[in-house]
Amino acid sequence: MSRILFSIAALVGLSFASIQDCNPASVFHIETLSFEPDPPVANENATLTVQFYNPGLEVSDGTAITSVNYNFIPFAPSTEPLCLNNPCPFLYGENTVVHTSPWSADVNGRLVTTLSWEDTSGNELLCIEITTNTFQKLIEYPSNGTRKYLRHGSV
Repeated sequence: MSRILFSIAALVGLSFASIQDCNPASVFHIETLSFEPDPPVANENATLTVQFYNPGLEVSDGTAITSVNYNFIPFAPSTEPLCLNNPCPFLYGENTVVHTSPWSADVNGRLVTTLSWEDTSGNELLCIEITTNTFQKLIEYPSNGTRKYLRHGSV
């Protein structure tokens, strides 16, 4: 009986996502962060929504830096113009940015993505860290003792 309860508990906790403001002292004040679905599902779209308040001047240029750590292996950050994939300019007051992209079935394990925006003077506008954990599920068929591995989101 304890083996069954352990297996159920292990399967329930296999996948999750978390999102946080990684620098509350940034220029933009993050009001709402969401990453859906939680957990992400293989071969389906994942959507990041960021609602923030710009307390200062209009921002129409800068840099977006993306850092990735996959299964505890850091990759070199990528840098691109802030307004390449974002709805610039960011005006004084409330702003919302939504990004949607497919979630790869090849992502298996821990993925930590850090998004940082800087203005042309190097001031950090915002910093967001998204952590996802999607692990292979082990299902044991006791009748013949075989095991089958399934990725999260597959049937």
